[in-house]
Amino acid sequence: MEKMKSRRHSLLYLPGDNTKFITKSVTTKCDAIIMDLEDAVSTDHKSLARETTAAAVSRFHEMGVDKELMVRINSFSTTLAYQDLLAIVPYGLDAVIVPKADKESICVADNLLAALENEHKLPRISIIGLIETAAGLVQAEDTIKASTRLDGLQFGAEDYTRDLEIMRTNQGNEVSFAKQYMAVMCHAYGIDAIDTPYTDIHDEEGLKYEIETAKQMDVINTAFLPSASDISYAERLIQAFDKAVAMGRGSITFEGKMIDLPIYQRAKRLVSRVENYK
Repeated sequence: MEKMKSRRHSLLYLPGDNTKFITKSVTTKCDAIIMDLEDAVSTDHKSLARETTAAAVSRFHEMGVDKELMVRINSFSTTLAYQDLLAIVPYGLDAVIVPKADKESICVADNLLAALENEHKLPRISIIGLIETAAGLVQAEDTIKASTRLDGLQFGAEDYTRDLEIMRTNQGNEVSFAKQYMAVMCHAYGIDAIDTPYTDIHDEEGLKYEIETAKQMDVINTAFLPSASDISYAERLIQAFDKAVAMGRGSITFEGKMIDLPIYQRAKRLVSRVENYK
């Protein structure tokens, strides 16, 4: 039986070769555990990272861990990506993150995952494409269309700014266009838009402004919730609009503002999001 699609508010990146960090991750409030086989692992530890990650995935399934289990593989520009998938997928992942994602790499990942799923009788595994270059950004639509199993894009700000040869700043103005473009593209295709990892683990105020270590989970998860005043306003609006509809009206004046169907539907989505979070 396949798992229901998980909420992806807080994703915790961990080095794939660090047993201690991976083991501790199940005690955090993150929605997803990402075991990283790429940038967080040195070249001479790639094999160890595969073994460590495969063992962790197997153990987490035995424990019944209620978090989405993901692996960021190495780039398909090397043979490492193939080794990563062959070593870990048989143990049962929920999603694979493909770095430097483009149409070709997503197609290759799709075909390999399909073959491994068939061979090992596994449920369908999702793909998340990592957008890390200018070319990757402008080709994002082709990347999304490359596979029906791709259900999210993640932005990689550090590699993106390196590709553009610009400085990364705390304000983030240099990546605002890329984030906005990705958000619109993902919304248009009904997939998840996932922000770049936030690397300053002690700057919670900066994280609130930017909105992935264990210390940040509460801040991230809370940031996705509307304020108490927004929730109260939406609930009052829904009640008033429902009453008006029952009387045959299609719009109302509510607390000094004209309210029609789109605004009512937005309020319903807000309340639904809060209820689903609980």
